[in-house]
Amino acid sequence: MAINKHVDIRLRVLDKCLRNKSDKYDLEKLTKACTQALYEYDGTRSISPRQVRDDLKYMEGEQGYRAPIERYKSIHHPRKKLFRYSDPDFSISKQPLSREDAQQLHETLVTLKRFKGLPQFDWIQELSVKLQKLIDTKTSEVPIISFDNNSRIKGLEWIDPLYYAILNKQPLIVTYTPFFQNKETHLISPYLLKEFNNRWFVLTKTDKKDFLINLALDRISSIASGDFTYESLGFSNPESFFEPIIGVTNDLNEPIQDIVLKIEKSLYPYLQTKPIHASQTVLDPINNDWIRISVSIRANYEFFSLILSHGPRIKVVSPETIKKTIKNIISQMQQIYSE
Repeated sequence: MAINKHVDIRLRVLDKCLRNKSDKYDLEKLTKACTQALYEYDGTRSISPRQVRDDLKYMEGEQGYRAPIERYKSIHHPRKKLFRYSDPDFSISKQPLSREDAQQLHETLVTLKRFKGLPQFDWIQELSVKLQKLIDTKTSEVPIISFDNNSRIKGLEWIDPLYYAILNKQPLIVTYTPFFQNKETHLISPYLLKEFNNRWFVLTKTDKKDFLINLALDRISSIASGDFTYESLGFSNPESFFEPIIGVTNDLNEPIQDIVLKIEKSLYPYLQTKPIHASQTVLDPINNDWIRISVSIRANYEFFSLILSHGPRIKVVSPETIKKTIKNIISQMQQIYSE
């Protein structure tokens, strides 16, 4: 039974009636009580006695609350069946989750644990164990979803401390070593954890720059709490930093441009289902051998890598500066392969 708002209201009303020691409830009276509550909630005019019977059955079941519902005969009307809890102290409100709810939540947590690269927060494992005790069944953890994963990825140990620093607006002291450079110490105010191409980054302000940067987690060697003031981001949504780009490289000195591309017809369905960028727009009808599209982005390393990955099936039409950059890269490739 899917637990939506109507179902929840009916179950709470039935629970209240079944606990009521000063009144007696048959199916008709239970139905009226549920109808009245739903009418007061959103104007629902009636529900059927059959629905109430199904609700009672659900409350009693293994997937519900295991409610001890007793059917007994009325003294004054022997043919009338009445309902109450055999245990006067029972209430579904004393069991925060039904077994079905607990099972669904447990399965969700199991799935979360299979996301290679996501932070393995301690609470996921702890809550999963508690839910397993509640549902009293052995849940199979044979993988049914497979995610792209690099088992040798580095830096995942920094996700937890960075996550909680962002959550609590805690400044940090980070030891960081860029490729081919000396070790640096950054005083940072972190804002967002970002995964791209099996690598993790933290979007942050740092005392080394007067603009936002991304620090790769695999280049971090230590993190410590800072005793300086956490600097607010200055705008509400840190994800907007990545909107005009592909990947994570965002050079604010580069302009956002409308880039026109020609896509080979056989490739287009793949780019239609997995666009190059959220701004992707079709310019020409799809019945041509080539389809022209445009993207409005800030061209960066990730953009050029993506375009070149499709070889001769994508061609830059404009602007000329982007086209020239692609030509230069191809020329360099030709040179090294001709040696």
